[in-house]
Amino acid sequence: MADDAYLADPRIAEVLVSEVDLARRVRTLAREIVAAQPADGRGIYVLGVLNGAFMFFADLARELRRAGLTDAIYGFVKTSAYGQHLKAGAPPQVRLDYEPADLRGKRLLLVEDLLDQGATLAFLRRELLDRIGAAELQICVLLRKQLQDAPPAAAALRAAVVPDFVGFDIPDRWVAGYGLDAAGQFRDLPCVVAVREEYFRAKAES
Repeated sequence: MADDAYLADPRIAEVLVSEVDLARRVRTLAREIVAAQPADGRGIYVLGVLNGAFMFFADLARELRRAGLTDAIYGFVKTSAYGQHLKAGAPPQVRLDYEPADLRGKRLLLVEDLLDQGATLAFLRRELLDRIGAAELQICVLLRKQLQDAPPAAAALRAAVVPDFVGFDIPDRWVAGYGLDAAGQFRDLPCVVAVREEYFRAKAES
């Protein structure tokens, strides 16, 4: 199905990143990541953040191997957010629901779908480095929102969490597809779309 065919759904406003562009950029990202790894034989533990990064994570893992990263170990972390809604004046609180064992002293690559206000990535960075004791941490995000009029707390988080690798910079829209959801919908889309918030706001905030 062509990407623009999804626009027949009235809940979808536009396609922001096409399936073709996603595949091309994930391939290039993998090469950038491999080129940035030191040749010391230590290997790397690649962690995907559930649930939204699952599709990006799988595609990136295959491209990392094609790019020459053959000794990586793959796993997942899972977080949940609570408290303030994403569009409110303060970032949500985050807790860690699942982590793999034996991450202490490891070199980690954290793979996330979206950098929005930065609460999840800031929390995970503290957990992985300070509490768990990872030796090194790189961050790869598929999408980085260009926030407009960010609240001071969100602006501070964004300044503190700077990804090492970024797939696409996107406008400050509510996005879905390629693993990301809007109120549980559209994770299966092969492209990234902007959704019309009025269809989902009430459900997301309930």
